[in-house]
Amino acid sequence: MKLNEKRATRAGKDEGARHDAASPELHGNRLVGVAILLFGLVVLMSMAWSSQRWSAALRDTARVEEHLARLRLFIVRTQAFSDRLAQVDPPMPPGQLSSSFEAVLESARAIEGADGVEVVPVARWRSAALAEGTLQYRRVLDQLLRRVRAWAGGEVRVVELNLLLGLAHDSAGRVERQMVAEIDAARREQRLLDLFNLLTLLALMAAAFVLSRRVELRRRAAVEGLLASQQRLRLHGIALDGTRDGVLVTAPDVRVVAVNRAFSVITGYAEDEVLGRIPRMFRPGRQDAASLHAMWETVARQGYWQGELWTLRKDGEVLPLSMSISAVTEDRDAGGEAGTRGELRFYVGVFTDLSPLRRSEERASRLALYDPLTELPNRQRVGEWLGEAIAAADADGGQVTVLFIDLDRFGHINDALGHERGDELIAAAARRLRACVGEGVMLARHGSDEFVAVATGRDAEREAEALAARVLDALHEAFELRPGQRLHLTASIGVSVHPGDGVIAAELIQRAEAAMYDAKRAGRNLVRFYRQSLTERAGARLALESRLRRALAADGFSMHYQPIVDMRSGRVVGAEALVRLKDADGPAAPSEFIPILEDSDLIVELGDWVRREVCRQGRRWLDEGRSFDLLAVNMSPEEIRRGGLVERLTGVLAETGFPPGRLELEITESSLIAHAEETLAMFRAISALGVGLSIDDFGTGYSSLSYLKRFPVNKLKIDASFVHDLPHDPNDVQLTATIIELGRSLGLKVLAEGVEKPVQRHFLAAQGCDYYQGHLCSPPLPGEEFARRFLPPAEGER
Repeated sequence: MKLNEKRATRAGKDEGARHDAASPELHGNRLVGVAILLFGLVVLMSMAWSSQRWSAALRDTARVEEHLARLRLFIVRTQAFSDRLAQVDPPMPPGQLSSSFEAVLESARAIEGADGVEVVPVARWRSAALAEGTLQYRRVLDQLLRRVRAWAGGEVRVVELNLLLGLAHDSAGRVERQMVAEIDAARREQRLLDLFNLLTLLALMAAAFVLSRRVELRRRAAVEGLLASQQRLRLHGIALDGTRDGVLVTAPDVRVVAVNRAFSVITGYAEDEVLGRIPRMFRPGRQDAASLHAMWETVARQGYWQGELWTLRKDGEVLPLSMSISAVTEDRDAGGEAGTRGELRFYVGVFTDLSPLRRSEERASRLALYDPLTELPNRQRVGEWLGEAIAAADADGGQVTVLFIDLDRFGHINDALGHERGDELIAAAARRLRACVGEGVMLARHGSDEFVAVATGRDAEREAEALAARVLDALHEAFELRPGQRLHLTASIGVSVHPGDGVIAAELIQRAEAAMYDAKRAGRNLVRFYRQSLTERAGARLALESRLRRALAADGFSMHYQPIVDMRSGRVVGAEALVRLKDADGPAAPSEFIPILEDSDLIVELGDWVRREVCRQGRRWLDEGRSFDLLAVNMSPEEIRRGGLVERLTGVLAETGFPPGRLELEITESSLIAHAEETLAMFRAISALGVGLSIDDFGTGYSSLSYLKRFPVNKLKIDASFVHDLPHDPNDVQLTATIIELGRSLGLKVLAEGVEKPVQRHFLAAQGCDYYQGHLCSPPLPGEEFARRFLPPAEGER
């Protein structure tokens, strides 16, 4: 039986008992009902007796009336006999007299009894007047009867007979009247008794009806109250069975009386497994006996206890509970003193499973210290652990090695495949790294594509080299995230060693990171140990980045223009626009500050400024009547990756009014390959604007003929490194000739960069190169000087 059923059954009985005990009026009503019933029986018996009296009275009345009629008949026949006796003319025949005499005797026999003539044959009516009249009437009849019988002896006298008949008539009338009066009185008395019985019965019926109504109303109220109480108890039971908190009810000896459904769900014990037993949570085990004793003392003293208990589920799992225990008491009698504590009936325990909360706390604690994607310790945890390792190394004279591992070009992979695939790749790389570093080395995820490994030992440099080699080998094998999709990763690793390179955790990590950047600058997929010069270089980098930010905010950049020369005619057809940092704080080459800009969010801002400035300058030159075919501007691959370039370029062209056909955008070959699909879409959109496109540093990447055929480019630019040793280096000769021939076959113009000697120009012209730029013509010049030297105004504008 479930908890609500038990509670409903027991509570229903208790409710009925309390209802009976608390309703003396109901008992009074019952007694009154019994009295009414008994009184009604008495009335019914009285009515039955009255009915019997009526029947007897009717019978007696009939007998009396019949007897009176016989008396009257006797008198009448006697009168007839007397009249016949008195008839003398003619005299009555003897036969008729005899016949009349016989009739009188017959009537006499009908009214005679054992004691003579009976006047009133029923003893019911014996009033004094009636008794006296009856006596006189009887005497007259007796005399009259003797006189009639005397006729047989011839001794009758008619006169005497008539006198007696007169007296008989008078006595008969008087008795009859008295008898009628007696009967009427008896009937009135009987009617009054019947009326009393009827009224009493009606009163009893009315009282019984009122009482029955009152009882019925009270019964209905009691039933409704009981049903409402049972409904409440059912609802309470449903609520208890529906709640997610466990509930158990125990007897004073702590043996289980009832449990709800959540109890079984939380503890794993079915109801029949715990009924009549002391529950596991109240037995010493996970709680010591002293704690349980203190708990029960609190319940006994205050009637309530709340706190945490530890127990075991049926399957043995540790179960933390938040529990409250209440003592349920009941007064010993209704007349007990107010405020006195009643008799202990039950203990009710309500508990909540704290396991989800504990697991959430553990997850929150783990999330604070561990990376959810790789399940490795995070930056905070590795800092704490590194601090502990430094303290231990200082205590025993050991060393601590920090490897800062950064995945090369991971941002390009993330952009090309999406963040979901990028996360899968990070997780796969973390599994490999964790497998290769081995026991005793802590591996942590420090950033999006950065890991930190911490090792301790005596020969730190040798151990660091071995560990770094294992890391590079682990990443060398291709990753296959999807069938047929193989990705290759390399890593740049920086190493710092305690105590030589730092004495605190943050310092060691910072210097290992600086060494990692040195490995990237050296070509990536390398290991570099920290040197003091790296810190100086990092400081210089931070200073330059700050200077670049100030330059963007305060017009700290300028544009220089290097002529683009037609190889055949020698005419300057345009220029490549090159950005320069104004040297208020010392010179800085583009090769120094462009990578810093690309590593930050400044490259997009600078690119927009350059294109706007070049278009404005070109518009001014056109307005001044200066003739040129194009102005070329470099694009950073970061601008392609971040998106929105086409929209911003469209706005610049509309704002400045510069003809799109005179603008050419350049992108390096390596950037073209790294962002092939998104670059193709962007090139097509730019080409649709009428803007020209060229591939810069061609020959340094790995583009194929299929790429060149797909992209809407107008020009190939031979990298200066291939021009420098022309025409003496046969490799450069072969390469440049091939590029020129490739461009011609694809219908593309070819431009050679870095032409500094006439012999280089002659060779390139002989091979069919279309344009060149370099110091042979001019280095990059400020806009005014470039225009003055190479873009003279038309004759009409001078």
